[in-house]
Amino acid sequence: MTREEWLQKAVEKLNANLFHGELDILNTPYQISTGRVKWDYMMEVFMPYQGEDPTMDDFFPPTIVVNHLLKDPVEILGAVALGCIQAFFGHQRCNKKFKKDAERFFFEFDKRNPIITDFLKNQLLGVYGMMVKNYGEYPGKSVYIHKTDKREGKKNSFKLFCPDCGYELKVSRKTFEKYGQKTPTCVCGAKMAVDLEDEEEINTDE
Repeated sequence: MTREEWLQKAVEKLNANLFHGELDILNTPYQISTGRVKWDYMMEVFMPYQGEDPTMDDFFPPTIVVNHLLKDPVEILGAVALGCIQAFFGHQRCNKKFKKDAERFFFEFDKRNPIITDFLKNQLLGVYGMMVKNYGEYPGKSVYIHKTDKREGKKNSFKLFCPDCGYELKVSRKTFEKYGQKTPTCVCGAKMAVDLEDEEEINTDE
């Protein structure tokens, strides 16, 4: 089962157990998937174009996109539920009317940020249990985006060592690059090398 298929089944379970059939899923076409959303929000809904002079590209069903970074099953189902409220109740924007409908189903808001109340959490956990029993765990894994540590990046110095006598020294990046990344000759006469064991790899010239 794909993520999209699992999420569609989740919409059906939420309609039966949270929305009590208020979502007209039999007569309302919709799409649901995971992906990147604005502002790291839980979800984003793309509604059909309502302006003048629509083109053929504007005739698409309401599309719910669940944030691909979500890991917690409760948050995933919460995002699906929130997307359903906007998509099936026809809210073009997450405005006061949208928030009013969301509050009917036990969401709260901190300014624009939705909060899953304890009561809603219990409801979603119950739905997730049904989903696991019937369709298995949520398929796939959330996307992990590596955030660069401020300490990562170019190193400021490199450790050099002599393969013959074991003598070691550190040289600054500026000096190392100034001499074309060439390693010096040790006092014993052997050519020194860059210690790559805990340093980033460098292509040295012979």
